[in-house]
Amino acid sequence: MKHTIYKAYWNYEKEEKWINEMSAKGLALTDHSLFKYVFTEIPNNEYIHWCCNFD
Repeated sequence: MKHTIYKAYWNYEKEEKWINEMSAKGLALTDHSLFKYVFTEIPNNEYIHWCCNFD
């Protein structure tokens, strides 16, 4: 099942922490765009997400 969440983050570390918290709840990030995050339910917590900013 897919879950779409609209949220704004200006801090990459906070965004990364939130995405990994969602992963720990069994939701893997499968798509994203500006302020939109799409998660899919996963059977176990097998993903760790990392955000990088190439300025």
